Amino acid sequence: DKSFASPSGPMSFTQVVESQKCDLTPLFSTVDSGLVLNAAIDAVNKWISTGNPAAPTRIIERNSSGAAVRDATGSVQGGVRIAQFTAPTASLAINGKPIFCLLSGHHRDFTVEELKARYGTHDGYVAQVRAAMQKATEEGYILPYDEEATVKAAEDSDVAR
Repeated sequence: DKSFASPSGPMSFTQVVESQKCDLTPLFSTVDSGLVLNAAIDAVNKWISTGNPAAPTRIIERNSSGAAVRDATGSVQGGVRIAQFTAPTASLAINGKPIFCLLSGHHRDFTVEELKARYGTHDGYVAQVRAAMQKATEEGYILPYDEEATVKAAEDSDVAR
């Protein structure tokens, strides 16, 4: 959208991030946080019209020094758990100190061997996606339409085949 000013002219967010010389490439996370945003916007509309509140905020767990608590695989604990995070097809990481790098994140797609080791079979992968999205929908963090589309995409994918 070219909304950032620079000496050489307007820049897009991606161009700004690329200019920061982030620690890791490729840039950006593969987690579709827009799925949660869709449900949040829908919940605000319902709250206005019905008075029913949205699902409660899920905070990322922190230790006594304020750092995010991580499991054995390095994934943060707490927060909203959607399939792209709980049944990932890529390793996800923060991306250095400059703020735009930190915001963009980083992903490294898993190899076929890593996917098979993680899920066993394609059906195993789809089952994990389905379970995560069903739970997130029941808890109010994902819309039913987005749950269905995410499961369909998993079924149609080549993950762990």
